[in-house]
Amino acid sequence: MDLVKVVWIDTNGIDDSWVSREDVLEITPIEMETIGYLVENDDVFVTVSGTVSDCRELFGNVNCIPRCCVRSIQPLKVDTDYLQPQDDC
Repeated sequence: MDLVKVVWIDTNGIDDSWVSREDVLEITPIEMETIGYLVENDDVFVTVSGTVSDCRELFGNVNCIPRCCVRSIQPLKVDTDYLQPQDDC
C-alpha cells in the first residue's frame, strides 16, 4: 500500500447567521493536503487512510475524495517494507 500526499479542493463556508454580500463574495474553496495510505484510486474517487491494521483489513481516519476535487497525488518515499501483511492474517 503506497503512502501518498493528496492535494485537493474542499468546500468553505461561513457559519454566522447573517453575513453581508461582500463577505459571501469573498468565500473561496480551500486547498487541503491529506497524507496517508492510498486505498483506492479510480476515475470517480481517491480513498486515503491514515491508519491501517497489519492485516490490511481495518482502516481508520479515512477520507474518500471526489476525483474532480483532486489537484495532485504525490507518492511519499518512506520505507514501509516492515508494514507488509503478516503471515498469520
